[in-house]
Amino acid sequence: AGSLSPFWNWTVLRAILILRQIAIRSWFVPDIGRLRKRGNQEWKSIDTWGGFDSGMLKMSPFANMLPDVEALAKSTVADITSGKNKVFLGPLRDQSGAVKVAAGTTMDDGALNSMQWLVQGLEGKLT
Repeated sequence: AGSLSPFWNWTVLRAILILRQIAIRSWFVPDIGRLRKRGNQEWKSIDTWGGFDSGMLKMSPFANMLPDVEALAKSTVADITSGKNKVFLGPLRDQSGAVKVAAGTTMDDGALNSMQWLVQGLEGKLT
């Protein structure tokens, strides 16, 4: 099972990245409360990180797919939303083999935002 973990993590990651690209036009959901504060001159700029659980990220309706694929997609979204599925769970190595995320830990928002490396097994380079 241990040897399949990196394969599973990156298979799910690839699916999530593809799904994010086709997410319905709600990748940004305005926070009405924050917009009202802007109108009242109370606005403060903050970093906002939201995903499925906050409603900031939503999937488009699942269509034109086999029932088992749809079930897997829905289950994956539910697991990510609940925190059961942690996509950036270590151990993760960069292309040179250096450990970038230790076993059993996950990347936090800051690390994800500043990530300047590709994982082991991916071809290409960052420019």
